[in-house]
Amino acid sequence: MCAAARKIRLQTSVDAPVVRDRAVDRVVTALDEAGIDVETGIELVRVGKRLLDVADTVPIGAGKTRMTVAGAAVYAADRLTSGKALTQADVVRAVSQTVPTSKHRIKHYSREVYEAGETHLRPTDAVAGLVADD
Repeated sequence: MCAAARKIRLQTSVDAPVVRDRAVDRVVTALDEAGIDVETGIELVRVGKRLLDVADTVPIGAGKTRMTVAGAAVYAADRLTSGKALTQADVVRAVSQTVPTSKHRIKHYSREVYEAGETHLRPTDAVAGLVADD
């Protein structure tokens, strides 16, 4: 249902409701095993949500669950922030607690999310500047 709603939203003019609200929060919460500290978690949620907002407006992963794309957004956020606290395997384990996913999907969609963020965020919100914002 989540993947179908994303596909409908992204490929038609129908405003299908978001099925998995707070998806980025859920991914970061599930990353307990990766041993990220609270400050890093907050930063990943903040940047990941902004990237997921972009991914929800452009056709990234149409037909894939919002949790998978949220995982990709969190992984992209980790690459944008200092420390590089996560591996693709960490994110796959976190997302897979809710829906099955793979390293390939996280890798592929995180690249697309990053590029879409660079293209679609306002110039004052450049992806590289997300970390310094707020």
